Order: sequence, then structure tokens, then C-alpha cells
Amino acid sequence: MTKMKALKYIFIMPVIAMTAMTSCSDDEEYDDWHPGEADDNPGVYFTADNIKLNSITKGSDPVVTLNLGRISRNGEVTVPIEYVAGDPRITVPQNVTFADGSEFASIDIDCSALPEKEIFDITLKIDDRYVNTYSNGYAEYYGQVIISDWDKVNGGNPVTFKILEYDYSPSEWASFTGDMYNLDGTQQYRIDNFMNSGENFTFEITASAYPGYEGYGRIVPLSNQTMWEEVGWTSYGDHEWFFTGADGSYPEFSLTSAYDGSDYPLWGVNFCWYNDDYQSEYCYARIKEWNDASGQKGTINFVYMNFYAFYDEDFNNYTNYLYLYFDWE
Repeated sequence: MTKMKALKYIFIMPVIAMTAMTSCSDDEEYDDWHPGEADDNPGVYFTADNIKLNSITKGSDPVVTLNLGRISRNGEVTVPIEYVAGDPRITVPQNVTFADGSEFASIDIDCSALPEKEIFDITLKIDDRYVNTYSNGYAEYYGQVIISDWDKVNGGNPVTFKILEYDYSPSEWASFTGDMYNLDGTQQYRIDNFMNSGENFTFEITASAYPGYEGYGRIVPLSNQTMWEEVGWTSYGDHEWFFTGADGSYPEFSLTSAYDGSDYPLWGVNFCWYNDDYQSEYCYARIKEWNDASGQKGTINFVYMNFYAFYDEDFNNYTNYLYLYFDWE
């Protein structure tokens, strides 16, 4: 049986966006599912590894590189790229060229004329004549770009991340420390070496969509996630995504036990985003202002992220219900 990914028009923005999956019973059946497309259609697409928010460090080369692929590798092919929407100061190539025999190519988008610390949208579209419905990618690219810097939060000090266990006392289950950064001018954050996995985790804090949660923001992952349907583990449907490595693999996490101080591995950290049935936030943040007796003022930021994890890399035995808690000033 041959599995095919259906080409979708997907928003690549600071929200979760994953490719829909369809299956074809065999190659002959697949041939019947793309009527009207020319035999020489190369099936060009934007690849899934293109970044959603492209952050360019101030002083570096102000270029965004996007990757494209094609189904047919025959011959050299030049394909028109339409700049559908975006700031006129962004310069986008009018086409992409695939060398003979090559599966992939790329385009460089010049952002040198953009001001700093502002987010700009970019919408690109591949000419319809070169798109195959069942290509392994996206016909359009919806992204953003900002020229800014990642600044350390918490006064430049490492942040302590605590993992707590529901309905147990003491509830602290494990912990880890690491550096956390804010993309200046945005509500986007990055945790380096997330859970000692060697992988970075980037997320955005957005306004809550639910009544009764004023003052709270939703945690939206911007990278490193795989929907649970693709993993095949559906015991808890409200847990929407697994944390994955930059190459799509499932990293090994190393956490220090709060009970005996020992280190042990985990796999498949499986976060939930929100639950529509209960109208509640499962991964959320809150910014709280404080005052002390001397008149000093400030803010402290709380984040809660509910999840399960697995004791084995085959995703068989999972932990109790956990949540990640951390705060910073």
C-alpha cells in the first residue's frame, strides 16, 4: 500500500498547521486520482521544513531562504513564483529553477530594506500549471519575517523548569534548568536544550480565546511538533502534538528526579494545547504585576503546559499526567 500526502493550502503562521493525510490503496488507484494533470507536470511544492516565523539577527545577512521540491526530476525546470501579498520592500524572486535530476531547489528573499523589530507577512504561490495535487508539500507559503535579536529573559539568568505530577504529594516530579530567550518586539520565546534533549523549543504567547480566562495567554508552538494522529497514539485525543527534533525525529529527554536525584530518560513528550469540549486552556501563560513594600514594581510570568511522556522509545508505557511549570521576571 502506498501512502500519499495530499497537497493543501496551509497557513504557515504562529499556529499549529499540519499536512492532512490521505491513503491510496495501490499505485493504480493513485493514477485515477489526478485527472486532468499533464504527464509532464513536475509537481512543485514548498517543503514542510520551511520556517513559519523567519527571525533575522540584526547585523546578519537579511535573507530568508525557502526550500522547494518536485516530484519529477526530469530536465531543468524553471517555475514561476507569485508574490501574492507582503510588504513592497521585500524582494522575492519571480521563479525557481531546478537543475536536471535534482529534487530540491531554493529561493532567497531579500529583506534588507525592512525596519527592525516589526513582523511582516509573506504570501507566495506556485504557478498552478506546475502543481500536482498529491505532491508531498504545500502549494502556497504563508510566513512572516522579523529583523530582531533573541534576548535572554530573567535578567540573563537561567530559568528553572519544574515538572509536577497531578494528585500526588509532593507534586514536584522532576526539573531542569536552561536559558530562555525572547524575540525582541514579539511575544515569541525560545527554550534552548529543552528538557535536556539537545533540541530548542520555540513558542508564542497569544491572547486567550475563551471567556473567563482574561489575563491569560495561550501557548502556541511554532516549531518542533508532530500531530498525534501521525504518531498513531490516540489514547488521549485532547493531547494534540508531540515535541520532535528539528529533523522530525523523537529526541530522548533526560530529567533529574525530584524524589531521589537520579537521571532517567523519557521519550515522546506529548503536549495538549486546549480542550474545546471544556472550553479550557491546557497550555497557558499569565503575566502578573507585583509591588513590594518599598514601592518596587515589576512583572512575573507564569507558564503551565500539560503533557504525558513515555518511558520507552516505542511509545508503550507512559507517565502519569504531568505539567511543566516555570516563571521568569
